[in-house]
Amino acid sequence: MNKTQQQIFNFLSDKEYVSGEEIGNKLGITRAAVSKNIKKLKDKYKINIFSNPKIGYLLEEKLDLIDVNKIEKVFDKVIYFYSIDSTSKYAIESQGDFSKNTIFIAEHQTSGFGRFNRSWSSPFGKNIYCTLLEFVELDVSRLTGLSLVISISIAKALARFGLEPKLKWPNDIFINNKKVSGTIINIFAEINDKAKLFIGFGLNVNMQKNEDIANQWTSLKLESKKHIDRTWLLIELIKDIQQELDIFIKQGFAYFKPDYEKINYLKDKTFSLKIGDKVFSNCSYKDLSDIGEIIVESNNNTYTFSSGEISILDNSIKSR
Repeated sequence: MNKTQQQIFNFLSDKEYVSGEEIGNKLGITRAAVSKNIKKLKDKYKINIFSNPKIGYLLEEKLDLIDVNKIEKVFDKVIYFYSIDSTSKYAIESQGDFSKNTIFIAEHQTSGFGRFNRSWSSPFGKNIYCTLLEFVELDVSRLTGLSLVISISIAKALARFGLEPKLKWPNDIFINNKKVSGTIINIFAEINDKAKLFIGFGLNVNMQKNEDIANQWTSLKLESKKHIDRTWLLIELIKDIQQELDIFIKQGFAYFKPDYEKINYLKDKTFSLKIGDKVFSNCSYKDLSDIGEIIVESNNNTYTFSSGEISILDNSIKSR
C-alpha cells in the first residue's frame, strides 16, 4: 500500500461520507487520482468502500487497525506494515538485520502462505498476520514438536472466548469443523547448539466473508458474535507463545501431550495421510510420541510420522 493509499484510508476512517474533491484537495491530487487509488484499495486490499456520485465515499465498516504503540509498550522490537507480501518471507530474508527477538506484524499480505506453500487469504485490517523471530539456546534436533506447541498455545488463548478450538495435527486449528488458524515454522541452526526460530501464524479474527477461500473457514467474530480487539488479542497470543516456548525448551514436548489430547481434532475421525507421493488411507489416530510424532493405524498396520498432510474424510465429520 503506497503512501497516498494509506492517507486516503486514514482520511476515510476519520469521517462519514467524504467527497473525492475534498480528499483531492487535502492530499494535493486530482479527483481522478483519488478514484484510481480507491479502486486499488477495493480491488487489491479488499477494503469495502461505498461510492455515491453525489456525496462521495464511505467505509462500509469501521476497521480498527492494530495499535502498534500499545504493542511496543509490551515488547522490545516490533516491525509493522500496512501491507507486505508475507511477514514470514520478510523476516527470513532480512534476518541478518536483527540480533534479538523481533515481532513482524502486517495489516495485509499480498502473498501470505502456510504449509506446503499454500496461499493464506489476508484481507486488510481484519485478521492477525504475524511472525515471531525467537533466538533459542537449543539444538535443532530437540525442536521436533514445536509446531504443535505453538498451535496448542493459540488454541488455549481462543478457548478464553468460550469457544472450543480443536487442533488438527500438526498445525491447523478448527472451530466447528472450520479452519480458523494455521502456523508455519522455519528453523535455522546456529553454532554452539543455538537456533533461530521464525514462528508465523495467521488467525481469522473479524473477517465475515471472503470469496477467495475455497475451503471451509470461520473467524472469531463469526463464532463468538462479537467484534474482537485485535491489538489486545495479539499481545495475549505473543505472551502465551513465548511462555509456552520457554516451557518447551526446558521440558520438551512430552509436557504438552495432555494439552493436545484435550483438543485433538483427529479423535474418532477417519483420514488419509500423505507423505510426498505416498498416501496412507483409512487412517485412525492412535497416539502421539513424546516428541510430537503422530502414531496412526492404516489398514491394520501401525505407522509413526513426524510430518505429513492430513485430509479428513467427509463422512467422518458428518457422522459426529
